Amino acid sequence: MATWTPDPAIIPWLEVVANATFVAAPIVAADENGTPASHYDFEIVGPRPKIIGLQVSQDEAGLVIAVPQVITGLFPPVEIEYQIPLADGGRQTGTCLDFPEIPAAADEIIRFTPRKAPTLDWTFRVTAYFAQGKGSDSAEFILRVRADWTPGRDALKEAVDARRHQVRQ
Repeated sequence: MATWTPDPAIIPWLEVVANATFVAAPIVAADENGTPASHYDFEIVGPRPKIIGLQVSQDEAGLVIAVPQVITGLFPPVEIEYQIPLADGGRQTGTCLDFPEIPAAADEIIRFTPRKAPTLDWTFRVTAYFAQGKGSDSAEFILRVRADWTPGRDALKEAVDARRHQVRQ
């Protein structure tokens, strides 16, 4: 079993505001001799399988998780419903989980369901692999995101305005 820094038992491992940018301190695992892992795997366990704009890198210092620019993905809406015009004059309705996922062909935002909870916990699973066949170990880390509805509000306004501008041209 590896020794992890920071300790994954501390929840949350990191707490940020939804519209924050950050570069977290490296996550490092060491074997029983104190030798750091040779490499790491990273997986988002939930609440969704991905965060658009999240960057994960690794070097000799460990695994680094970063959000270098403001994104809506840390505190995403519950759901966005949109419509796409069809060639026969009809409309196709679809749903997605965040603004970057709205298809370019969508010309109308029908419904936006914001997340109303004050925080959202993301669970990340990090697997450390040790050199010379010493095996691997995994730990789960919790990133707690405190609500700030500003990025979602702004993204909704931009999405609606962009589609209205297309229709009027």
